[in-house]
Amino acid sequence: MLPWTEDFTLDESAFVRHVQSAIDGRYKCIYLMGTAGEGYALSNATFEHVVEVFAGLTVKDGLDPQIGVISLSMQQILERLALCYDKGIRMFQLPLPLVKLETS
Repeated sequence: MLPWTEDFTLDESAFVRHVQSAIDGRYKCIYLMGTAGEGYALSNATFEHVVEVFAGLTVKDGLDPQIGVISLSMQQILERLALCYDKGIRMFQLPLPLVKLETS
């Protein structure tokens, strides 16, 4: 989960400490904004900030960072994928929203 300040902005120092602790713990695959995360609810500007910080810490030899990209908008998914790719992220999860179908 992403850490937030009282004014609902990314607590960047707490986030950096959290990601760095995973790197220091020798994790190789670090996954951000999975299906239970809040990635879908972030504004584009906040999503970009989170990805920029995350990529700055994890896009390096020996690590495989991954971003979950979930949205109801295909256009937003494509824009977010492009942003992540431009920052050096190469692994993604594209979960689809859960839809309950009624049968009669």
